[in-house]
Amino acid sequence: MSIKTYEPPQATNPNAAAPVVRPMAERDVARVSRMFIRLFEYFDALGFPFKLKTERIEEHVRAQLDARLSRVFVLEADGEAAGFVGVSAPLMNKLYKAESAKHTGLISELFVEPDYRGKGYARQLIQAAEFFLRGLGVDCVRVDVVAHNDVAKDLYEASGFEAMHTTLIKQLEA
Repeated sequence: MSIKTYEPPQATNPNAAAPVVRPMAERDVARVSRMFIRLFEYFDALGFPFKLKTERIEEHVRAQLDARLSRVFVLEADGEAAGFVGVSAPLMNKLYKAESAKHTGLISELFVEPDYRGKGYARQLIQAAEFFLRGLGVDCVRVDVVAHNDVAKDLYEASGFEAMHTTLIKQLEA
């Protein structure tokens, strides 16, 4: 399957190198794996109850290189990987009558290095994920956000996402 590369908007500063959003390559696996671990460290600090098996991260990230219905896109800025987004599709929802619910994709992870936040790079990663999903015939995208991650909620809402449901989790004592 040939995947078109998303082209982000040009940088407003003509002297600055434009960021590049591209599919992850083998050379990115170690860096994306480290960012993935930092993302879950952040989730842990927010009280996210699911723990990451860090010894399996690189294997998980590398598996995305050959996946047909999922991708990891890397944001390259200033010559280095500065963020990534994980996206997969389609989840076939045959229970629902609404045509718009039949082909739903998922943004599973999104991370931008702290030095690159607030510059619109996360939005460019979201746009790349949406471009990929449209190419697969997906007409709806879902993202799950940790309840206390207001920055992420604001980002997704500013990108056109709407809250549809709330998931509540309770830790059971042994």
